[in-house]
Amino acid sequence: MYMRKKTKTRNDKTYTYYQLVESYTTPKGPRQRVVASLGDLRPRPREEWIQLFREVQAALSGQEDLTVEVISDEAKEVAERVRKKKKAWASSSDEEMVEIHLDRVETKEPRELGPQYVGIQMWERLELDGILESCGLPERVCKRIKLMAVNALCEYKSEHAMPGWAERTAIGDLIGLNGRPVSESALYRALDALLPYREQIEDALAEREKDLFRLPNTVVLYDLTSTYFEGEMKRNPSAKLGYSRDHRGDCKQLVLGLIVDVEGFAKGHIIFDGNRRDSTTFEEMVALLDERCGHTDAAIIMDRGLATEENRRYLRREGRSYIVACPQGERDQWHEAFFEGGWEEVVRPDPPTHPGKKRCRMEVKQVVGEEETYVLCRSEGRKEKDAAIRRRFSERMETDLEKLRTRVAQGRLKKIGKIHQAVGRLRERYSRVARYYDIDVVKEPESVRVEWRIQEEKRARAEELDGTYILETNRRDLTAEMIWTMYITLTRVEGAFRHLKSTLNLRPVRHHLPHRAEAHLFLCVLAYHLLHAIETTLRNRGEYRSWDTIRQVLRTHQVNTIVLPATNGDVYQIRKPSVAEAEHREIYKKLSIDPKVNRYPITKQRTRK
Repeated sequence: MYMRKKTKTRNDKTYTYYQLVESYTTPKGPRQRVVASLGDLRPRPREEWIQLFREVQAALSGQEDLTVEVISDEAKEVAERVRKKKKAWASSSDEEMVEIHLDRVETKEPRELGPQYVGIQMWERLELDGILESCGLPERVCKRIKLMAVNALCEYKSEHAMPGWAERTAIGDLIGLNGRPVSESALYRALDALLPYREQIEDALAEREKDLFRLPNTVVLYDLTSTYFEGEMKRNPSAKLGYSRDHRGDCKQLVLGLIVDVEGFAKGHIIFDGNRRDSTTFEEMVALLDERCGHTDAAIIMDRGLATEENRRYLRREGRSYIVACPQGERDQWHEAFFEGGWEEVVRPDPPTHPGKKRCRMEVKQVVGEEETYVLCRSEGRKEKDAAIRRRFSERMETDLEKLRTRVAQGRLKKIGKIHQAVGRLRERYSRVARYYDIDVVKEPESVRVEWRIQEEKRARAEELDGTYILETNRRDLTAEMIWTMYITLTRVEGAFRHLKSTLNLRPVRHHLPHRAEAHLFLCVLAYHLLHAIETTLRNRGEYRSWDTIRQVLRTHQVNTIVLPATNGDVYQIRKPSVAEAEHREIYKKLSIDPKVNRYPITKQRTRK
């Protein structure tokens, strides 16, 4: 070790300082490195420089020096700095400083990381690990449930295909499987263990989301959807044929009722037999709401399929506040009111889904009754939609009526009873527009013919009401705009069903046992909690892209194994995530997620050739 004088010029001024330097050996020969900087020693006499150097050497070596009687505090401080620096060099290990064959460097085992990383981060933000552990579930079961929920969020696979998916992505490392494979039977056992704690988990999740996102407790939304099975489902008595929202009337199904709050966060779900009528599920929904949230004054919002007169009477009798859409048939009694004055224009409170998308003109008018308040609504966008639907069904019905008339005229359908049955089927199939048509079966002595004509006056009256609908509420403290604004939040539950069916693959259900089918639906609801928390966080930061789009972007953030062949014959393998690109970092920033994936386990293996 020796002292070295250095100079540096900055802004026309020269600075001088001294360094302690040592030599060390490398494969390319001797090199020097600085072990400590001593600053500018020139103000001192030369003898003091030399004495300080000797004291530092004595402090480092621990040997006596005849020229050093006492080691000064300054020398001890410098010696301590030298020891720390050498210790840091030693900890980095000289064996890592090796020469690498650059032309033989390889990467292997690329695995998708980004979507799984976001899913795990949101799982932790919702504190689901603690919620599952509070149910008494073992750690290994919690990890399997986490794997299945993140799988539904990122790329739904059946339990049979899920182990292969786990091997093709970074999910195993992220949840700490430590390279251990996951079996199909273990995932089934985890599903079985999850189901008994459904209510406890949903209650805890609702409380966590309420605190995390500061959710109000003023409005709840309720709606139903269906999900179908493929197969005869002889072992599941709840799977039955019924009204299919998936247009799979040939398949047995279950009906799923979902309660969400005004921001679209799920409060609870309930499963009904596949042939259950929507209107008959209402009282059970209210009981579930009381069980999960306590008897609350929150306004219940429903669409017209649930808003039967019987259900409305039940709400009034129970003292519940509600906002419902009246059946379309009730518009006729308000026909004159729709063409009178008193309308006010309103604007949707939430921003458009796509930037630059224009809002259609929306007008409302309030009519106060003896007990209820009615809000008449008319929308330009809905007017176009209603006209297009009626035009499409009218064209189809007229085409089928012409076919029926031709069949009867050609003698291919002769019996009067069969002809009337065919007419009845047409009226049932096109119930939206059948009331605008007069259809007669005329029997003559030698032939039968079918005649039909359009009731132009009735259809013109219906066209005048295109784009209109009526809301009913028993709240007296709300304006028309407030009532309408609260009602349109019902699109949040529609959005939840859309996510469950498209993004999270709620359908078809591949489980034949009743408890497994219910556990599958609950797992999809758990994944919906993750998805909605992600999209809400992004929306609050001005990012309106869907999770499907975000997921596609994040798929290019991956983890790889880097293979480094050394010149000494060793081969080093380092498992490491790629550096997040600019678009990845922007998404992570809006989600308040660290883009460096610091928690990812980086391993290094050394194998001798």
